Amino acid sequence: MADTSFVEVDGIKVTPLSRTVFDCLRHANFRYGLAIADSSLRTGILSQDELLNGFESASGRFDGKQSAIDIMRLADGRSESGGESVARAVMIERGFRLPELQHIITDPITGSDRRVDFFWEQEGWPNVIGELDGHEKYLNPSMTLGKGVVDVLTDERLRESRISFSNARIVRFSYAQVTNAVFFTRLLSAFGVPRDAEIPAVAIDPHDPEALLASSERLFLSRWIEYNASKKARAA
Repeated sequence: MADTSFVEVDGIKVTPLSRTVFDCLRHANFRYGLAIADSSLRTGILSQDELLNGFESASGRFDGKQSAIDIMRLADGRSESGGESVARAVMIERGFRLPELQHIITDPITGSDRRVDFFWEQEGWPNVIGELDGHEKYLNPSMTLGKGVVDVLTDERLRESRISFSNARIVRFSYAQVTNAVFFTRLLSAFGVPRDAEIPAVAIDPHDPEALLASSERLFLSRWIEYNASKKARAA
């Protein structure tokens, strides 16, 4: 490496954060790259602008430099886990409108704030809440605060009953469902998540024929899936 600068972490010499993230994003695919980019912002050590400036000012020839820059521009430090980041990456790949992350909903009974993973606000259409069901929220001690699985599940059901007062549709999904892009697309569409965003070049899957559709065509497809799902629900 021409740049021999380093920092020490637990007595080990490593490349500085900006260079480390830059190298990871140059070689990672879009989904994992976005998770790394989100995580780097979540540390709060460097801002998005500082990281982008470091990427753009890197001298010499670097394979994947533009890809790293493009991924970092889409990063958001509010994403609380790698699973949430990958879910957002698939949403971007499939042309869904970007949600608001960690949206606050007021509990109508206690007045306390309750955060949801993803929130889509739509004028003239039902709002949608998206929740990623990861194992960590039930097993990680830092997230369970010492509670057992049964207590965590009970709290989760209570929480969902309260946020349902918002009259938003609530769609839950697992990480396995997120990584099945076709199923995930049908699931979000059935719940009314709008699929009318332009797909950035860095997120386009050349093997996905729907990535080449116009945003209006993708929106039509999603609304058609939503219509049929609603029709089946009413008939059940």
